[in-house]
Amino acid sequence: MLRRPATTLSITAEDIASYEDRRAREAMLRERQVLLEAQQAQQQQRVLLQQQQQQHAQAQPQQRQLQQLSSPQLQQRHARHLEAGMAAEDPEDGEEEEDDETHSERQQELLRRQQEMMRAQRGRGAAAGLQTTPTPGDGGRGGRSREERIGVGRRGR
Repeated sequence: MLRRPATTLSITAEDIASYEDRRAREAMLRERQVLLEAQQAQQQQRVLLQQQQQQHAQAQPQQRQLQQLSSPQLQQRHARHLEAGMAAEDPEDGEEEEDDETHSERQQELLRRQQEMMRAQRGRGAAAGLQTTPTPGDGGRGGRSREERIGVGRRGR
């Protein structure tokens, strides 16, 4: 029975650098996706809040009209109508609005922090020059660029 020689794989520094670059791009895409999702959620909450404000603004004139009516029968009829409308709504709306407001404030704070982090990373990236791979746990490589890691332009070393 014939045996073939063992297959050997050679991984170059360029392969490692391209892998790291791809992982960095994927991480940046994930961050962007999270940021977009947060922005969309914030936009949806704004729309819901505006709709709720419009509903409350429409309900206030009805209450004023009720106060201005002089006939007790009309007041009773109007009161029954408003109570029926309020009964259809969730009785804990006030608490949910407070929760929505605190939730939207948290979302805005989270979004603001993410934007600050992105700005800070952009600022550091411009200062670092040729560094293309952010490596927080860089394994002792320091702040070397991709070209420095793979040895481009080094002859005789």
